[in-house]
Amino acid sequence: LNVLNAFLIGTVFDDITQTGCVAVNRCSCLHNGQSYQPGQSFSRTCHKCTCKQGQWDCMDLDCPATCSIVGGSHITTYDGKAYTFHGDCSYVLSKVGI
Repeated sequence: LNVLNAFLIGTVFDDITQTGCVAVNRCSCLHNGQSYQPGQSFSRTCHKCTCKQGQWDCMDLDCPATCSIVGGSHITTYDGKAYTFHGDCSYVLSKVGI
């Protein structure tokens, strides 16, 4: 029996779980070697990804962070990097809704 002829119309071979032909909306997803069923999700820093039809659908999440300036010249950015900067002008440390 030819494997290609064994597929039903509207199905695909689930090569992640090796479970045979499945409807496209039942296809699994793979992330870091782990199999996820449709509708399952994982989160990482500032992102959430959900398995949909064998593809990852990822969205950005609100990601609280802090920046600071101490003594007028010691700056810590949102990603935790530290800088010392001496300038004679006015500077914007952060803006909302850029």
